[in-house]
This record gives sequence, structure tokens and C-alpha cells, in this order.
Amino acid sequence: MFLLETAYFLELFKDEIHLLFKVMKLETAYFLELFKDEIHLLFKVMKKIEKVEKKKEKKKK
Repeated sequence: MFLLETAYFLELFKDEIHLLFKVMKLETAYFLELFKDEIHLLFKVMKKIEKVEKKKEKKKK
């Protein structure tokens, strides 16, 4: 019964759900574009930290 209700709900609101996902994709794309420089910098910093940690591990051995 629960599955039938869920299927009915999804069928009833499929257009709204589809629109919601489209909006979410656009907002995510906008967010990534807005903060691409900061995100890129963050990844660079994370890579540097990773390198330093690897060097520390090598020194311990």
C-alpha cells in the first residue's frame, strides 16, 4: 500500500519534482561558478597539506 501511495504521489507531482531538480542544478552551477576561485584555492591548499603530511610520514620511517 505504501508503495502505491508513493508511486501515486510521484506521478502527481512529477512536474514539480522535475522543476525542483532543475532549479537545484542551476543553483549548484551558479554557486560553483561564483566560488570557483575559492574552491580552486581550497583544493590547492589541501594538496599542499597532503604533501607536507607525506613528508612527515617519510621522516618518521
